[in-house]
Amino acid sequence: CPGAFVINYTNPMALCVRVLYDTFPGIRAVGCCHEVFHTQTILCRALADIRGVEGVARRDLRTTVQGVNHFTYLTEASYRSMDLYPVYRAFADRYAKTGYTEGGDDNWMNRYFQCAHLVKFDLFRRTGQIAAAGDRHLAEFNPAPRYLRSPEMAHSFKFTLTPVS
Repeated sequence: CPGAFVINYTNPMALCVRVLYDTFPGIRAVGCCHEVFHTQTILCRALADIRGVEGVARRDLRTTVQGVNHFTYLTEASYRSMDLYPVYRAFADRYAKTGYTEGGDDNWMNRYFQCAHLVKFDLFRRTGQIAAAGDRHLAEFNPAPRYLRSPEMAHSFKFTLTPVS
């Protein structure tokens, strides 16, 4: 398909897309961060938890996303014309101290793609905006003392650092 887009969801995302353009200058390619989908799923959980609206799929939400890879924010979020910001605010407040894990799975320490969303909730409470990336990535874009002063500090926010191996 000569006019098709290549949609890249692999990491390192920016590097992969750059190599595509360097190798095939006429290509139409875009890189996407899959973590936005996880944030949409969290919004569905918030709808169930806060408003009792069960069975909502992330594709049923309407969201507007801005930012750069691994540091993205939702600027709008709604479900059937319901503004989800107040729902998310209540959800973030409810889980601001304990964090939220799917099904109570507190295994974030052993899987670096897992977290309890405490960085997300903290950023929301500081900025009023819904961060739409994983906590380990969001932490990397903030001043080190806030979340990354030490591995223990990262663990206090219930995420683990990306291993270098």
